[in-house]
Amino acid sequence: MKFAADTGALLSLACSDVFELIVKHHTFAATDEVIKELKQFALYEDLLGRKAKEVQKTIEIEKPLQLLPLNIEAAELSIFSLGKENKYIILTDDAHAARIAQERIKLQTKPSFFVFILMYNQKRLSKEQLIHNINLVAKQRKWMTGSLYEYAQKLIETI
Repeated sequence: MKFAADTGALLSLACSDVFELIVKHHTFAATDEVIKELKQFALYEDLLGRKAKEVQKTIEIEKPLQLLPLNIEAAELSIFSLGKENKYIILTDDAHAARIAQERIKLQTKPSFFVFILMYNQKRLSKEQLIHNINLVAKQRKWMTGSLYEYAQKLIETI
């Protein structure tokens, strides 16, 4: 399966301990705008800087033919446009950009946690691995009280 993923979603997935397994089974497309952001993260030797370097080795760079009429950041705009054009699943952890895309043009996006659920449904992750990795990412990204974490916890309850 192929995803169009923005910087935040890619970094979140890389913060898991199953990132290698994820990229073994799924392909990720990113745009020049996302690469530019990843390079900015990679300037630092902190966790996200190291993860940005790792992510850059695993993604395919693509360019959308046309940008959607949305007033959002360049990286998200390019990923949303690429995903819509190519019918990729669009991954973003930017709730604001996702809400604008949904409200203005009915564009569906998924948070990075969706990939963990998908891997669980494909029987590539156990329930324990699913829960562990969602919690790991939430902790490393400092989302333990955020809306993405609450969303992930609700999804886990349904499994």
